[in-house]
Amino acid sequence: MLDSNRIITDIAEITGITPEQLDRGTVLADHGLDSLRLMTLIEDWRAEGVEIDYYEMFSLPTLGEWVDHLTPERL
Repeated sequence: MLDSNRIITDIAEITGITPEQLDRGTVLADHGLDSLRLMTLIEDWRAEGVEIDYYEMFSLPTLGEWVDHLTPERL
């Protein structure tokens, strides 16, 4: 199960930034989340049972949109 903390931590780790640099309005591509890193995140989360579509996530540019799409909670 993904929550906002997990999403933020995983994105920060894969892009080499700190979680504190991320907020709801952060455009993830501006911080290094390219297609390869996106696929890596998705595959890691799928391995844990999360149903997630690459193209849906690719169409969501901001962290807030990711959290809204992947969790019932809000940042």
